[in-house]
Amino acid sequence: MLIKQISIFLPNQKGHLARVTGALLKNKIDIRAMVAFDTADFGILRAIVTEPDRALEVLKNDGFVAKISKVVVVEPEDRTGSLHEIFALLAEKGMNIDYTYSFVMRKGEMPYFVLKVDELEQALEALTQNGIKVINKNEINE
Repeated sequence: MLIKQISIFLPNQKGHLARVTGALLKNKIDIRAMVAFDTADFGILRAIVTEPDRALEVLKNDGFVAKISKVVVVEPEDRTGSLHEIFALLAEKGMNIDYTYSFVMRKGEMPYFVLKVDELEQALEALTQNGIKVINKNEINE
């Protein structure tokens, strides 16, 4: 199951992160996962939200540059080496992981890992065929 993720480009200036979260709050869009990366001039905020298409519209209407991309979300087993096995599997299949980040849902004890992979459908197939739990949007939105 592929999950929609929103990416928002932000100037490295005070208050822009609060503008994003405020716009989502005003429109009752819940943030389920979030990570921010920065460079000298700008930042990129990536988020998984309850209504990604509406969030994109809200943020663009508020003047932000944003886009939607798809990611795979997995729940690794709680044991040493389980993340390595996921990364090694994808590498063995010739896939590149562009970036990854994690988040925890209240109902679970284990973190979920977001994987942005260059070959999403093939990654999804490889992960499921190898018994790795792939999370669907309903599990994230619970």
